[in-house]
Amino acid sequence: MAVARTESLRLSTRGDIALAVLALTRLRVDSEQCRHAQARGFPGRALPWPLPVAVTASLGAAIHCLQRHARLLGDEPRVNTTRLR
Repeated sequence: MAVARTESLRLSTRGDIALAVLALTRLRVDSEQCRHAQARGFPGRALPWPLPVAVTASLGAAIHCLQRHARLLGDEPRVNTTRLR
């Protein structure tokens, strides 16, 4: 039973990490798309958007750390993250 519980926790943790990676990636991608749109003259949103460059860089670091941690737990997260150029 302890083995099943450990495996369940490991799978749950990987799933949680995959979800966090997806959320952080989408936030970063949306911010960059807004930044590019503003550079082309489209109006910004009422929210503080795009995110400051330092926040965007921090999101990238967080995503990278979560992905590395997920690899240590086993399989890669099954989330399709978009690479920014």
